[in-house]
Parts: sequence; C-alpha cells; structure tokens
Amino acid sequence: MKNDQDVMQLVDETGVDFVPDESQADSFNPGVLDAGDNTEAEPPEPCPVDALHGLLRTYPVAVAKSVGIDTAFVVPPMLSAISGMMGRLFRLQLKKGYHELPTIWTAVVASSGSGKTPALEKILEPIHRLQNQADKEYKELRNEYETDLESYQESKRKRKVDKTSFDPPLEKPTEPMPEQFLADNVTTEAMTEILEQNPFGFLLPQDELSGFLNGFDAYRNGAGGKDLSFWLSVFNGVPVRINRKTGRKLIAAATPAVAITGGIQPGMLRKTLQENQHFFDSGLAARFLFAMPKDEPVRWSDSEIPDSVTGGFAVIFDRLMELRRSGNISPEHPITLILSPEAKKLYVAFNNANAQEQSELDFDAGRATWAKLPAYAARLALVFHVVEWLESGGNIPSQVSASTMASAIRLTNWFKGEAVRILETVTGTGKGGLGRIETRILEAIQKHGGEATARDIQRSISQYMKKGIDALETKLTEMVSAKILESCYMQSNSGGRGKTVYRVRGVIDTTISIDGIDIDTSPIFPEENDSCVNVNGVSDGEVSIWQPASSDLIAKVTKAGCITKNILPIPLWARQSETQGCFSRHGLGTEFCHVIRLTG
Repeated sequence: MKNDQDVMQLVDETGVDFVPDESQADSFNPGVLDAGDNTEAEPPEPCPVDALHGLLRTYPVAVAKSVGIDTAFVVPPMLSAISGMMGRLFRLQLKKGYHELPTIWTAVVASSGSGKTPALEKILEPIHRLQNQADKEYKELRNEYETDLESYQESKRKRKVDKTSFDPPLEKPTEPMPEQFLADNVTTEAMTEILEQNPFGFLLPQDELSGFLNGFDAYRNGAGGKDLSFWLSVFNGVPVRINRKTGRKLIAAATPAVAITGGIQPGMLRKTLQENQHFFDSGLAARFLFAMPKDEPVRWSDSEIPDSVTGGFAVIFDRLMELRRSGNISPEHPITLILSPEAKKLYVAFNNANAQEQSELDFDAGRATWAKLPAYAARLALVFHVVEWLESGGNIPSQVSASTMASAIRLTNWFKGEAVRILETVTGTGKGGLGRIETRILEAIQKHGGEATARDIQRSISQYMKKGIDALETKLTEMVSAKILESCYMQSNSGGRGKTVYRVRGVIDTTISIDGIDIDTSPIFPEENDSCVNVNGVSDGEVSIWQPASSDLIAKVTKAGCITKNILPIPLWARQSETQGCFSRHGLGTEFCHVIRLTG
C-alpha cells in the first residue's frame, strides 16, 4: 500500500491539481440571462485525452482525425454511451450507504455544421448494431409468442367445450419484452415503461438537446414541473412512479438508469436557459457535463479509423451486453466496487477542495454545478475502471486505483473549466460602454459596499476563475489609470500584511459645462440620494433630461437637484461621453445616451 508521500508523487506524475491554486479557488457570477448576448467565450482548453487510457484515448483521437474535428466533440458522447450501456451493472461505493452509478449526461455546445452529428454517429455505431440485433431477435420472439398464445387460447376454448378431455392444459406463454440499449425522445410515461422492461438502463441520444429540454410537459400545458422532477430522480437513480387515470393505473421503475448525450447550438442553449430559469434553479443544468469545442468548419480529412480501433471499441459494448444477458447480475444489486486507500485520499482531497470553492461562490447556478463535480469524478472513475477491465480481461479488480481516480479528477476539472466558459457565454451581460468585464467589476465593488479587494472581485467574475489574480490586478490597474477606479493601500491593524482596496471614483469627470453652466456628474451611486445631480449655478428654471432618439422628455431636475423618480431601470451610474452633455449608462452603449438641456 502506498503512503501519503507516494500519493502526492502520483498526483505530481498525473498532473492532477486537487488543491486549488490562485486560478481555481475563486468564484464567478454569470449575471442576468440575456438571449441576445453574442459575447465570445474564452478560448477552449484542449480536452485532456492524455488523461484517458487505452481505447478511451485511441478511439476519440482516431474519430477526431477521421472526421476533421476536435476530440472535445467525441469524448463527451463516448462517456455517456459507455455509461448508458453499463447502466446498473456496476456501482462505486464511496463509503457505507453512499454509492454512485455510472450515469453520465453530456452536451456538446457548437454551431450547426461544426461536427457534432458526425462525432455522435461514430460513437453510436456499435450500439446501433447491438440494437438492430436485439430488435431482430425480439421480432422473432414476438412471432413465436403470438403463435404460442393462439395455441394456448385455442386449448382453453376446447377444454371449456369438452370438459372430459384429459389433455394437460397448455401453459400460458410469457410475453417477450423488447430489449433496448437506445431510446428516442419520448414522454416520461413511455420512458418509465421502457425502464420497467429494461431495468439495466439505456442511452438517450439527442442530436438536438433543445427539443428534449423544451419538450418538458409538452402534453400537460405545464411549466416543466413533472418532467423536471422525473429526470432529476432518474439522474440520481431514485425509483420513479407514474399514476395514470386509464389503463394500467401504476407504472414504476425501481432501478432507473438513463444516460443522456446530445448537441445544442450556443444560441439555442442561451434561449432555452433564458426561457426556463428553473433549469438552473432546480440543478438540472448542473447535471450536464458541457463541452464547447473551438467552432470551426469541418474540413476534409483522408485519415481513416483503423479496423483494430473500431473493433476494439465495439467489443466494449459487446461485453457489456453479455453481462446484461448473463443472468449473474441483478440491477437491484449491481457489482459493487470500492476505492483503493490511495484513490480514496485523492477523492477526499478533491471533494474538500471543491467544497471550499463552492462555499465562495455567490450565485446558485455556480453552486449547483460545483455540487455535482465530486459525484462526476466518482462516476468517471467507475467508467474508466470498468473499461480498463473489459479491455484486459480476467476478473474485475474490486478496487479503483489511485491512477484511475487521478485521471477522473483531471477530466472533471476540465469539464469544470468548460462549465465556467459556457456559463460566462450563455448568461453574460454587458454591451458596449465599458464592456462586460469592466461592468462586472463595478457591480462586484458595489456589491461589497463600495470598496473591495482584488480577491473579493475575483470571487464574482468567472473570467478570472482560470486567468488568476494577476490578470485581474492588471485589469484593475488599467481601470485606475483610466480614472474609473481609485485604489488605496490599507495597513493591517494587527501589524500583518496590508491590502489594496479598490473603489469606484466618486466623480468620473467632475463637471460638464452646458450653456456656460457647470453641472456636477455626482453621485456615483444614484440610489444613495435619489438620483440627484448638482445643478448649483442654475439661476432659474430646471435641467431636463431628454432621449435624443425620440426627443421624449424622460425626467426633470429642479434647482434642488433631485430627481424624484429614478430615470434608469436599474441603478447604474453614468460618465461623460465624448459628446458634450451626453451620458452613457455603463454596459448599455450609446443607444441609452441622454442629453441634458436647460429650459425656461
């Protein structure tokens, strides 16, 4: 057994960083959902295929080269497909009474024509082959059943007529159930019925996930409540029950296991999340592992997938099907594996570091996403362990190794980075003006009472989750130089290390002059004194604020300097633009520019 020093050495060798560094330990805030935001995401980090082993590495690399796409298009659906075929054959025990099934939900976010569909088709090839074989077998069994059933019913009729017959009654034939490794997008009632018939579970592939998500409760005129609850239960492997008014009164699946994979376009994901905020609130979105590969046109490639790689990948599914049919494993009591002591140390360290990050997040979507990461590290480790065994043969090792757990943690961290990028992209705010990041910085400072350290600000902005504190301090320095912020070094009262505090400058451009009269642009936070502006120096009349596009009068400022009604939908301060007397609301651009004029 390896000691702690050996475990730490293993971490160094595998590249797993389960102790958060400056770029990982901070939080972010996606802000308000905005379906019209076309903000570019941060450049993607390469999918760490080197963390995978055997066919889990060679197959996606071969597919990516053959199709002419990034491996990030291939790895997510591959993981879901294998987990769907594993279903309830295996589970990983993390401690007594706490198990994880291999169920994995993935989504590839990319535009149409980027390669999502070809990648998914290559992953599904071996499952389609098995499903076609199962369908053919079911058709034959169904024909036999109908023939036997007809004979059985005819025998019953004869015995009813001829009560002196000594012929033994025929046994009623058992109706065969279709074996499903794949399912289409169906209602929850139909899905529960399929789960009843296929207790080991299956894969639900979706070429376009938006149809699946937006179809929740489509037949009930609801808001996604019942379907949402159903899928949350399925992800956790919790029994599901549906009561019907007609036909069979109760449909129940005691052992649900459904893996999901599919693609979705960035605009559709943004629209879906905007129109279904409860997907965030309930944690449904957090249950998906998202990947957003570099979006490029698919170019021709002469590369071909070696037959040995294609055949080896198909064998994984063949052997899982054999295990399902063996009769030696019960879905109620799957094969239970455990972590080796070294793997347990890695998992606990990752779990605790992740919990620390989660505690520093200041919005629900981020906390929900982080909360699912330890479970996914365990599920990925289970998939890696089983596939490695299926490739090597022999008896399955009862313990998941530290190297397998390290690989799972590394891939989980990559998916975490993808979640940051996607949440930043699909829920980002800010257009024009100071820009989205600058606006976020101002909002973060305001949220902290008007002054904040760089670390305080970093915990509210996903842009700097991976970039780190140095990149943020560079941005803050730029904003100080631009006179947007001011900084102050504060000594520690205890004699320890001091800190630099950033504040929004009380006055951006102290005054502007209109018709020879100086007008103060204070205050920086209008809500503090009812949106006042200083009109001292105006001898008579009032300051009127107009909207140039329509020449409509928005509000009037009396000599006392107070607007009784806030002129902006939300309290954001303004700065003087290049046009004399024109103020741009930060983050919204010049279309909200207002001109101040003196009247009467």
